[in-house]
Amino acid sequence: MMSSISKRAAVAALVAGVALAGCKNISFRSASDDMRAKSFVVAAGKSAIYVVRPGSIRNLPLAVVLDDKLTARTGPCSYLLWEVAPGAHEILAYGENISRVALKTEAGKTYFVRQDVAGGLWSPRTLLVAVDDAAGRKEVSDCRLVDSGTPKQ
Repeated sequence: MMSSISKRAAVAALVAGVALAGCKNISFRSASDDMRAKSFVVAAGKSAIYVVRPGSIRNLPLAVVLDDKLTARTGPCSYLLWEVAPGAHEILAYGENISRVALKTEAGKTYFVRQDVAGGLWSPRTLLVAVDDAAGRKEVSDCRLVDSGTPKQ
């Protein structure tokens, strides 16, 4: 039988391996796309929604959904950008729980949502929080743009 310490070491190694493998499932956009997104220019007649997941020790990717369409998975220090038609939009993030933010967007405006991640019993827990423009821009500037398969609206 394995000792308690050996079991803990085996579990820790398994969790670390899964966490490191998880980030390989996240595709990032090119450096030029990242720079363009960080200019915060909104396309004519559209709204821009940024979902930013600041640095985190929780390395596992988490699914994020916009208006019932799976669009991407976030990882530490990553962000999503969606250019959407003005109006009502719902963002869901899935972890051990489901977190939801509803936005009513206007043309020409930018919206920021921060994805906080914390430990859960079986997998990370997630919390989506709308943040102001200054905080959103700062957090985005420290992260990389995820290939979100931006839904056309």
